[in-house]
Amino acid sequence: KLIKKLASWKEKLLSKAGKEVLIKAVAQAILTYTMSVFKLPDSLCEDLTSMIRNFWWGQRNEERRIAWVSWEKLCTLKSCGEMGFKKLKEFNMALLANQGWRLQQGHDLLVYKVLKAKYLPTSDFSQVVLGNSPSFTWRSIMSAQSLVNYGLRWRLGNGESIRIWGDKWLPKPSTFMVSSPRLFMPQDMKVGELIDKEEASWKIGVVDALFLPHEAEAIKAIPISSNLPEDKQIWAWSSNGAFSVKNAYWVVSQMSLNDSMGSSSDGSQEQSFWKQIWKFNVPHKIRHFTWRACRDILPFKTNLVKRNVL
Repeated sequence: KLIKKLASWKEKLLSKAGKEVLIKAVAQAILTYTMSVFKLPDSLCEDLTSMIRNFWWGQRNEERRIAWVSWEKLCTLKSCGEMGFKKLKEFNMALLANQGWRLQQGHDLLVYKVLKAKYLPTSDFSQVVLGNSPSFTWRSIMSAQSLVNYGLRWRLGNGESIRIWGDKWLPKPSTFMVSSPRLFMPQDMKVGELIDKEEASWKIGVVDALFLPHEAEAIKAIPISSNLPEDKQIWAWSSNGAFSVKNAYWVVSQMSLNDSMGSSSDGSQEQSFWKQIWKFNVPHKIRHFTWRACRDILPFKTNLVKRNVL
Protein backbone atom coordinates (compact mmCIF):
# COMPACT_ATOMS: atom_id res chain seq x y z
CA LYS A 1 0.00 0.00 0.00
CA LEU A 2 2.70 2.45 0.98
CA ILE A 3 4.80 1.78 -2.12
CA LYS A 4 1.78 2.30 -4.41
CA LYS A 5 0.83 5.56 -2.67
CA LEU A 6 4.36 6.97 -2.81
CA ALA A 7 4.82 5.89 -6.44
CA SER A 8 1.69 7.77 -7.53
CA TRP A 9 2.66 10.87 -5.53
CA LYS A 10 6.17 11.03 -6.96
CA GLU A 11 4.74 11.70 -10.42
CA LYS A 12 3.14 14.93 -9.18
CA LEU A 13 4.78 18.28 -8.61
CA LEU A 14 4.28 18.70 -4.88
CA SER A 15 5.61 21.42 -2.62
CA LYS A 16 7.22 20.60 0.71
CA ALA A 17 3.99 21.64 2.40
CA GLY A 18 2.00 19.20 0.27
CA LYS A 19 4.46 16.41 1.00
CA GLU A 20 4.23 17.06 4.73
CA VAL A 21 0.44 16.77 4.66
CA LEU A 22 0.53 13.55 2.62
CA ILE A 23 3.18 11.95 4.84
CA LYS A 24 1.41 12.75 8.10
CA ALA A 25 -2.21 12.26 6.99
CA VAL A 26 -1.78 9.27 4.68
CA ALA A 27 1.64 7.58 4.50
CA GLN A 28 2.22 7.24 8.24
CA ALA A 29 -1.50 6.79 8.94
CA ILE A 30 -1.70 3.71 6.67
CA LEU A 31 0.35 1.79 9.24
CA THR A 32 -1.63 2.79 12.32
CA TYR A 33 -4.19 -0.04 12.37
CA THR A 34 -1.58 -2.78 11.93
CA MET A 35 0.84 -1.23 14.43
CA SER A 36 -1.88 -0.96 17.08
CA VAL A 37 -2.07 -4.77 17.24
CA PHE A 38 1.25 -6.15 15.95
CA LYS A 39 4.86 -5.20 16.63
CA LEU A 40 6.51 -4.60 13.27
CA PRO A 41 10.09 -5.92 12.90
CA ASP A 42 12.73 -3.21 13.23
CA SER A 43 13.98 -3.95 9.70
CA LEU A 44 10.50 -3.36 8.27
CA CYS A 45 10.20 -0.06 10.17
CA GLU A 46 13.55 1.00 8.70
CA ASP A 47 12.44 0.09 5.17
CA LEU A 48 9.16 2.00 5.54
CA THR A 49 10.99 4.99 7.01
CA SER A 50 13.46 4.89 4.11
CA MET A 51 10.61 5.01 1.58
CA ILE A 52 9.00 8.00 3.33
CA ARG A 53 12.36 9.77 3.73
CA ASN A 54 13.20 9.37 0.04
CA PHE A 55 9.79 10.74 -0.91
CA TRP A 56 10.29 13.77 1.37
CA TRP A 57 13.63 14.67 -0.24
CA GLY A 58 12.26 14.06 -3.74
CA GLN A 59 14.23 10.97 -4.74
CA ARG A 60 12.93 8.86 -7.62
CA ASN A 61 14.05 5.34 -8.46
CA GLU A 62 17.84 5.15 -7.91
CA GLU A 63 18.59 8.87 -8.05
CA ARG A 64 20.11 10.60 -5.03
CA ARG A 65 19.02 13.90 -3.56
CA ILE A 66 20.64 15.89 -0.79
CA ALA A 67 19.22 15.15 2.67
CA TRP A 68 19.70 18.56 4.27
CA VAL A 69 18.59 17.40 7.74
CA SER A 70 18.80 13.93 9.30
CA TRP A 71 15.52 12.06 9.63
CA GLU A 72 16.03 11.76 13.39
CA LYS A 73 15.97 15.55 13.66
CA LEU A 74 12.96 15.86 11.33
CA CYS A 75 11.05 13.64 13.76
CA THR A 76 11.53 16.22 16.53
CA LEU A 77 8.60 18.47 17.45
CA LYS A 78 7.83 21.53 15.34
CA SER A 79 8.16 23.68 18.44
CA CYS A 80 11.81 22.57 18.57
CA GLY A 81 12.49 23.68 15.02
CA GLU A 82 11.83 20.48 13.07
CA MET A 83 8.94 18.80 11.21
CA GLY A 84 7.31 16.53 13.80
CA PHE A 85 7.24 13.35 11.71
CA LYS A 86 6.69 10.10 13.62
CA LYS A 87 9.41 7.57 14.38
CA LEU A 88 7.67 4.36 13.34
CA LYS A 89 9.33 2.08 15.90
CA GLU A 90 8.45 4.37 18.83
CA PHE A 91 4.95 5.05 17.47
CA ASN A 92 4.38 1.30 17.15
CA MET A 93 5.35 0.87 20.81
CA ALA A 94 3.01 3.69 21.92
CA LEU A 95 0.08 2.11 20.07
CA LEU A 96 0.78 -1.29 21.65
CA ALA A 97 1.06 0.39 25.07
CA ASN A 98 -2.47 1.68 24.46
CA GLN A 99 -3.66 -1.94 24.20
CA GLY A 100 -1.73 -2.84 27.35
CA TRP A 101 -3.26 0.11 29.21
CA ARG A 102 -6.75 -1.03 28.19
CA LEU A 103 -5.98 -4.48 29.60
CA GLN A 104 -4.73 -2.89 32.80
CA GLN A 105 -7.75 -0.59 33.24
CA GLY A 106 -10.71 -1.74 31.12
CA HIS A 107 -11.99 -4.72 33.09
CA ASP A 108 -15.41 -4.55 31.43
CA LEU A 109 -14.06 -4.88 27.89
CA LEU A 110 -14.68 -8.10 25.96
CA VAL A 111 -11.05 -8.23 24.80
CA TYR A 112 -9.95 -8.01 28.45
CA LYS A 113 -12.19 -10.93 29.44
CA VAL A 114 -10.89 -13.11 26.59
CA LEU A 115 -7.20 -12.36 27.19
CA LYS A 116 -7.71 -12.51 30.97
CA ALA A 117 -8.97 -16.08 30.69
CA LYS A 118 -6.08 -17.14 28.45
CA TYR A 119 -3.06 -15.13 29.62
CA LEU A 120 -3.97 -13.27 32.85
CA PRO A 121 -5.75 -15.80 35.09
CA THR A 122 -4.05 -14.79 38.36
CA SER A 123 -2.49 -11.36 37.78
CA ASP A 124 -2.94 -8.08 35.92
CA PHE A 125 -1.11 -6.90 32.80
CA SER A 126 1.63 -5.02 34.66
CA GLN A 127 2.77 -8.18 36.48
CA VAL A 128 2.08 -11.03 34.04
CA VAL A 129 4.92 -12.96 32.36
CA LEU A 130 4.95 -13.91 28.68
CA GLY A 131 4.30 -17.61 29.26
CA ASN A 132 4.66 -20.57 26.90
CA SER A 133 3.61 -20.59 23.23
CA PRO A 134 1.99 -17.13 23.18
CA SER A 135 0.35 -15.85 20.02
CA PHE A 136 2.08 -13.18 17.93
CA THR A 137 -0.57 -10.67 19.02
CA TRP A 138 0.09 -11.34 22.71
CA ARG A 139 3.87 -11.18 22.22
CA SER A 140 3.40 -7.85 20.47
CA ILE A 141 1.29 -6.38 23.27
CA MET A 142 3.66 -7.74 25.91
CA SER A 143 6.57 -5.93 24.22
CA ALA A 144 4.99 -2.70 25.51
CA GLN A 145 4.63 -3.93 29.10
CA SER A 146 7.76 -2.10 30.26
CA LEU A 147 6.40 1.18 28.85
CA VAL A 148 3.07 0.68 30.63
CA ASN A 149 4.85 -0.08 33.90
CA TYR A 150 7.07 2.96 33.45
CA GLY A 151 4.05 5.26 33.29
CA LEU A 152 1.82 3.46 35.80
CA ARG A 153 1.40 4.96 39.27
CA TRP A 154 -1.20 5.12 42.02
CA ARG A 155 -3.52 7.99 42.90
CA LEU A 156 -4.12 7.77 46.62
CA GLY A 157 -7.62 7.10 47.93
CA ASN A 158 -8.00 4.99 51.08
CA GLY A 159 -4.51 3.49 50.68
CA GLU A 160 -5.67 -0.10 51.12
CA SER A 161 -4.34 -1.28 47.74
CA ILE A 162 -0.97 0.50 47.74
CA ARG A 163 2.19 -0.96 49.25
CA ILE A 164 4.35 1.66 50.95
CA TRP A 165 7.56 0.10 49.67
CA GLY A 166 7.51 -1.18 46.10
CA ASP A 167 4.57 0.73 44.58
CA LYS A 168 4.73 4.11 42.87
CA TRP A 169 2.53 6.58 44.76
CA LEU A 170 4.64 9.54 45.89
CA PRO A 171 4.47 12.91 44.02
CA LYS A 172 8.14 12.58 42.99
CA PRO A 173 8.45 12.57 39.16
CA SER A 174 11.85 10.88 39.31
CA THR A 175 10.69 7.47 40.62
CA PHE A 176 7.36 8.03 42.45
CA MET A 177 8.62 5.46 44.98
CA VAL A 178 9.66 5.60 48.63
CA SER A 179 13.43 5.58 49.09
CA SER A 180 13.43 5.63 52.92
CA PRO A 181 14.82 2.39 54.44
CA ARG A 182 12.14 -0.15 55.40
CA LEU A 183 13.90 -1.21 58.62
CA PHE A 184 11.74 -3.84 60.39
CA MET A 185 8.45 -3.02 58.70
CA PRO A 186 6.72 -5.75 56.63
CA GLN A 187 7.26 -5.64 52.87
CA ASP A 188 3.52 -5.55 52.10
CA MET A 189 2.63 -2.79 54.58
CA LYS A 190 -0.14 -0.65 53.05
CA VAL A 191 -0.37 3.13 52.83
CA GLY A 192 -3.77 2.91 54.53
CA GLU A 193 -2.00 2.15 57.82
CA LEU A 194 -0.56 5.68 57.73
CA ILE A 195 -4.02 7.29 57.47
CA ASP A 196 -6.35 8.14 60.34
CA LYS A 197 -9.68 7.04 58.84
CA GLU A 198 -11.86 8.89 61.34
CA GLU A 199 -10.05 12.22 60.98
CA ALA A 200 -9.28 11.74 57.25
CA SER A 201 -5.71 12.86 57.84
CA TRP A 202 -2.20 11.47 58.04
CA LYS A 203 -0.83 9.97 61.24
CA ILE A 204 1.83 12.65 61.58
CA GLY A 205 3.89 10.89 64.24
CA VAL A 206 4.04 7.61 62.33
CA VAL A 207 4.96 9.32 59.04
CA ASP A 208 7.75 11.35 60.70
CA ALA A 209 9.12 8.23 62.38
CA LEU A 210 9.14 5.98 59.30
CA PHE A 211 10.39 8.27 56.53
CA LEU A 212 13.26 10.58 55.76
CA PRO A 213 12.38 14.26 56.37
CA HIS A 214 11.98 15.24 52.71
CA GLU A 215 9.75 12.22 51.99
CA ALA A 216 7.73 12.77 55.18
CA GLU A 217 6.98 16.33 54.06
CA ALA A 218 6.00 15.12 50.57
CA ILE A 219 3.64 12.52 52.06
CA LYS A 220 2.00 14.96 54.46
CA ALA A 221 1.41 17.32 51.54
CA ILE A 222 -0.79 14.72 49.79
CA PRO A 223 -4.44 15.67 50.52
CA ILE A 224 -6.72 13.05 52.06
CA SER A 225 -10.33 12.96 50.85
CA SER A 226 -13.01 12.87 53.53
CA ASN A 227 -14.95 10.04 51.84
CA LEU A 228 -11.78 7.95 51.21
CA PRO A 229 -12.47 6.58 47.69
CA GLU A 230 -10.76 3.53 46.23
CA ASP A 231 -7.14 3.81 45.13
CA LYS A 232 -6.79 4.31 41.39
CA GLN A 233 -4.02 3.60 38.90
CA ILE A 234 -3.25 6.54 36.60
CA TRP A 235 -0.79 7.46 33.84
CA ALA A 236 2.04 9.31 35.58
CA TRP A 237 3.26 11.50 32.71
CA SER A 238 0.07 13.40 31.88
CA SER A 239 -1.37 16.31 33.84
CA ASN A 240 -4.82 14.70 34.27
CA GLY A 241 -3.66 11.09 34.78
CA ALA A 242 -5.28 9.88 31.55
CA PHE A 243 -3.35 7.71 29.08
CA SER A 244 -3.00 8.92 25.49
CA VAL A 245 -1.02 7.55 22.55
CA LYS A 246 0.43 11.03 21.97
CA ASN A 247 1.81 11.21 25.50
CA ALA A 248 3.07 7.61 25.41
CA TYR A 249 4.87 8.36 22.12
CA TRP A 250 6.57 11.35 23.75
CA VAL A 251 7.61 9.16 26.72
CA VAL A 252 9.04 6.33 24.61
CA SER A 253 10.87 8.86 22.42
CA GLN A 254 12.52 10.32 25.51
CA MET A 255 13.38 6.82 26.75
CA SER A 256 15.02 5.95 23.44
CA LEU A 257 17.15 9.08 23.63
CA ASN A 258 18.11 8.35 27.27
CA ASP A 259 16.98 11.86 28.22
CA SER A 260 15.39 12.86 31.49
CA MET A 261 11.66 13.47 31.34
CA GLY A 262 10.63 16.91 30.24
CA SER A 263 14.06 17.95 28.95
CA SER A 264 14.40 19.73 25.65
CA SER A 265 17.33 20.84 23.56
CA ASP A 266 15.69 24.20 22.82
CA GLY A 267 15.08 27.00 25.29
CA SER A 268 11.71 28.60 25.80
CA GLN A 269 12.63 31.58 23.59
CA GLU A 270 13.58 29.33 20.66
CA GLN A 271 10.41 27.30 21.10
CA SER A 272 8.37 30.48 21.05
CA PHE A 273 10.18 31.55 17.87
CA TRP A 274 9.42 28.29 16.04
CA LYS A 275 5.80 28.32 17.17
CA GLN A 276 5.42 31.81 15.69
CA ILE A 277 6.94 30.60 12.40
CA TRP A 278 4.34 27.84 12.07
CA LYS A 279 1.48 30.18 13.02
CA PHE A 280 2.14 32.81 10.37
CA ASN A 281 -1.08 33.74 8.57
CA VAL A 282 0.36 32.89 5.14
CA PRO A 283 0.07 29.87 2.79
CA HIS A 284 1.60 26.73 4.28
CA LYS A 285 4.29 26.52 1.58
CA ILE A 286 5.48 30.01 2.61
CA ARG A 287 5.80 28.82 6.19
CA HIS A 288 7.85 25.90 4.91
CA PHE A 289 10.15 28.19 2.94
CA THR A 290 10.59 30.37 6.04
CA TRP A 291 11.45 27.29 8.11
CA ARG A 292 14.03 26.15 5.55
CA ALA A 293 15.55 29.64 5.43
CA CYS A 294 15.80 29.82 9.22
CA ARG A 295 17.36 26.33 9.34
CA ASP A 296 19.82 27.37 6.59
CA ILE A 297 18.98 24.39 4.37
CA LEU A 298 18.17 26.21 1.14
CA PRO A 299 20.33 25.18 -1.85
CA PHE A 300 22.47 28.34 -2.01
CA LYS A 301 25.86 27.97 -3.63
CA THR A 302 27.60 28.28 -0.26
CA ASN A 303 25.50 25.42 1.16
CA LEU A 304 26.07 23.30 -1.96
CA VAL A 305 29.83 23.79 -1.69
CA LYS A 306 29.67 22.57 1.92
CA ARG A 307 28.07 19.38 0.57
CA ASN A 308 30.77 19.04 -2.13
CA VAL A 309 28.30 19.85 -4.91
CA LEU A 310 30.46 21.96 -7.23
